[in-house]
Amino acid sequence: MRLVWTGREVRSSASRDTSVVMRQMFESAERSVLLSGFAVHRGRVVLATLARRMSDKPELKVRLFLNVHGVHGSTASEAEFVRLFADDYRTRHWPRGPMPEVYYDLRSLVSEGTKRASLHAKCVVVDELWSLRRALLVTGVAVAPDLDLLFRCVDGRNHHQAETHSIGAALLAGLVVAGIARFAGWARPAALGLVAAAAWLSHPLLDLCGNDTHPPIGVLALWPFDRGYFEAPWLVFMDIGRTLDWGTVRHNTIAVSWELLVLTPFLAAAWWTCRDKWR
Repeated sequence: MRLVWTGREVRSSASRDTSVVMRQMFESAERSVLLSGFAVHRGRVVLATLARRMSDKPELKVRLFLNVHGVHGSTASEAEFVRLFADDYRTRHWPRGPMPEVYYDLRSLVSEGTKRASLHAKCVVVDELWSLRRALLVTGVAVAPDLDLLFRCVDGRNHHQAETHSIGAALLAGLVVAGIARFAGWARPAALGLVAAAAWLSHPLLDLCGNDTHPPIGVLALWPFDRGYFEAPWLVFMDIGRTLDWGTVRHNTIAVSWELLVLTPFLAAAWWTCRDKWR
């Protein structure tokens, strides 16, 4: 969720310009945009980015919820008011390009004052599932280095914490994700690639602090720049067994519980810091 304060600028405030935030949100839209407001001012300027995005991504679903109000004392029908509003909006406020879906509250044109309503809510919602998709991507990339455990099924050798647990693999993962994002037309592919590289790199960095009991000891962290295995001088996490006997399962349960105990405060702090920056 992103909150924006508008109005007179105050030096000590964290306010942001509404048009800037809306433009950034429209530029990142992939699936859907919902825009609600009482009135539109300078629509051709404010909504220009959204119109261009709709042209670039025909599958983008855009819905506008606007207030249609009648004129006091007028005898025009509801259909006439709606037609005039639509013509005015299309010719004066909406930029050229495909038109969005536009909705209004039927009660806004009711002549009886006690039953009349107006739409005052102002909000913008972009890509409801984007946060979930981003979280799943980061989570998947962060655990991907452990896929090297499957290599043992090929030649019977231990490949764990080797090339996949390195800065080189993290850079390669970032390039692959950025390339896929660019090919798929996702917004900010370079930024997404950087996030993927950081998520991948977080895995070997944490493994450096783990007690490794399976030779070769340590992490091939600097591959391809260095073939040495490294281990932190202080070990925070317990070793993880690779068998399924009861003693190993019990030991691994304790080890995972300890990791959660250590890492959860950091995750909570990161969420608290970024809760207003991510939608």
